[in-house]
Amino acid sequence: MKPINKESRLRSMVYAFLMLAACAAGASAHNIKGIEHPTLATARITSPTTATDVPVPIFNTGVSVACFNVRNTSPFSAVITGLGLDLPGDNGEFSLVLPTESIFTVESNVDMDPLIPNRSLDFAFLTGPRFNSHRGQSGLLPSTQFTTFCVSGVFPPGMNIEQMLNHVFVRFSNVGPLGRLQDVGIWENAPLP
Repeated sequence: MKPINKESRLRSMVYAFLMLAACAAGASAHNIKGIEHPTLATARITSPTTATDVPVPIFNTGVSVACFNVRNTSPFSAVITGLGLDLPGDNGEFSLVLPTESIFTVESNVDMDPLIPNRSLDFAFLTGPRFNSHRGQSGLLPSTQFTTFCVSGVFPPGMNIEQMLNHVFVRFSNVGPLGRLQDVGIWENAPLP
């Protein structure tokens, strides 16, 4: 049996660390499923790097920036036209940071009627004038790549980004093989709204 040298041991430790990091990253992601069409309206949303990512404060302003990686995993050609969070507390106004040259805008205090009555989002990235915009809009198409969305505002104290994503809602248009359905997706482990 050959003795294990320092280089081999270091390589093994690095490999083990990378495997652990990959497992942790997979465990921290949020799988989104449509409320009405859970196999046809799907997405995956994560914090930027780890499960413990927190919003980054902007020096001396009281405002922070939070980023989310979003990937539309829907079959066929379902489009994500809205993505928003209903966070605990009263959090004020939010502003778009990324993507800067995009069809998405950020709106604060977004009403979800008639899709989910009596519910509003603290903020939402939207491609249309409201969360329940009509079908046929442009948006985030199914992809193997993540798109990063960043927003600035005042977030609930003590919450990391993965905890915030427990409160995410995703608007899907053009759902299904014929593209005639619409849906709202939530985290697969969230209670129904």
